[in-house]
Amino acid sequence: MTRKEVYVLIETERTNQEKLWPRDDNNSLSQQYNWWAPHFLVLEEKVSRIRGMWYESKRELLANEFVKVAAIATRALEEVGDLKLTVEKESNE
Repeated sequence: MTRKEVYVLIETERTNQEKLWPRDDNNSLSQQYNWWAPHFLVLEEKVSRIRGMWYESKRELLANEFVKVAAIATRALEEVGDLKLTVEKESNE
């Protein structure tokens, strides 16, 4: 699978998440997602499910769950959004 194909999967999952849990800037409940903690708790729950699938040898479901984790992490970066993040290039020296 190429990086482009992976990003398409993540984008599709983000769209699905928006339908399930739409943003509502006027809703005080949505304001809690301006912090990292709620996103971390959701990610932690997803990782726990993945761990259970692995132990139960449900490997065919793992890829879909990894896409969901990536999409949740993406939404966290979108929601908190007040950071200027940079990724440093790794030196080959």
